[in-house]
Amino acid sequence: MTLTLPPLITGIIHGDEHAWLRACTMLGAYYRPEGGHRSAFDLIRSGDPYADDGLLSGCDLAALSAVGVRLSPRRARRVLDDPEIHRLIAALPRERDIVDADDDVIGDSSAAAQLFHRLADDADLGLGWKGAQAVLARVRPALFPLVTGPERKALGVSKNMPALWRQLRDRLRDDDARLAYQLYYLVQTAPVWSELSQIQVLMALVHLEAEEAKQQRSTARTAADTHLASQRREAKRARALAAESARTSRHRRDASGRHAGEPISTSAVRLRDHR
Repeated sequence: MTLTLPPLITGIIHGDEHAWLRACTMLGAYYRPEGGHRSAFDLIRSGDPYADDGLLSGCDLAALSAVGVRLSPRRARRVLDDPEIHRLIAALPRERDIVDADDDVIGDSSAAAQLFHRLADDADLGLGWKGAQAVLARVRPALFPLVTGPERKALGVSKNMPALWRQLRDRLRDDDARLAYQLYYLVQTAPVWSELSQIQVLMALVHLEAEEAKQQRSTARTAADTHLASQRREAKRARALAAESARTSRHRRDASGRHAGEPISTSAVRLRDHR
């Protein structure tokens, strides 16, 4: 499936000032200091200055809850104790942005692809494709995107994550890496944490654009439903008025018929004969 970037992103690519300012505002609100629901995924840190952020930790698994992935203590322990998972994570380059990643890093036979399938395909781990992708995004936030349902639908792509990684990389590289540079400068301009990676910012904007479009559709549906309900009330009122008018007409006809059928009084007969 062909990856399609939202209008906000294409506006940033083409240097549209309105898109740029809108993106700055959206990112500032999204990554506000008090944090938000989904943005907590990027912001949650252990606070341990001696922690190795390149390894999978309990803090990373806790961050998964920000995107709706919750593991039981037993499953979390199994993920953390799996030596194969840690071996594959260790094989991922530490200082590499997705725009610089070659196919040996994000190809179908790469350690990243093996790790994704190891996490996603083991039903007993309870991660699924979304949880697996989130784990990669936590341990290598500059290399792997955070992808959930809304972002995947907004981009028009399937759940084939190795293919999506390469599609995103190629779009970042297009036109002499114009989008990659624009995202870099956007991070420096917007009121956000300066260590955010290009792919983190890109996926945050895709998410925000998708949520805004969803809200607009919801508002439009609500307005349409309100208008339809109003039309139905008016139609019901019109039918009630028509029915009342019909009843009134029948009563008048019935009353007129009764008067026409009444016998002529004797006084009226005498008056007629006298004439």
